Amino acid sequence: MEKLFLTSGKISLETPIEISSAIELSDLANDESIAKTIGSRAFPYPYTREDAKIFIEKNREDNGKPFIIDCIISFENKKVGIIGLSDIDYDNRSAHVGYWINYQFRGRGIATAALELVVEYSMNTLHLHRLYTNVMHNNPSSMRVLLKCGFSIEGIEKESLLLDGKYYDMIKFGIIFTNHALRSS
Repeated sequence: MEKLFLTSGKISLETPIEISSAIELSDLANDESIAKTIGSRAFPYPYTREDAKIFIEKNREDNGKPFIIDCIISFENKKVGIIGLSDIDYDNRSAHVGYWINYQFRGRGIATAALELVVEYSMNTLHLHRLYTNVMHNNPSSMRVLLKCGFSIEGIEKESLLLDGKYYDMIKFGIIFTNHALRSS
């Protein structure tokens, strides 16, 4: 993966994530509120250094093209979370977007600024047409971030996630980039 550095104001996004960040990343991710609202059983709590190393070292390319781009989010030069694209589909020019911020840094507009950078990068550099994600119904903060960044609600998957013995609705969000001409891949 080639190096990527995006910045806006006090926010910066950087990839690849260095293995030397594993301790700091595990400390940030070891936040029970993330595991309870991220909408995936793949995000463990407690989040260990080994979990961080596995995340950092996972394969993100296929035939020289990234299918996952994960960036560490920094605020005022301090690491605060992760944002990334996954399931990048170059044929259909779409990708899933996901993010999390440690609880100590929420409510400062960091997720919104980071998502704005990823939206711009997705549209102008990757030439994607669509981004999408799902949000647990008990995560209104993430829904506000998405709506501020131009995403729309596309539907609700009723009781589609079973987590800790309870079913959760997943709210589907998407954004279509209509302000650029259709480009060939």
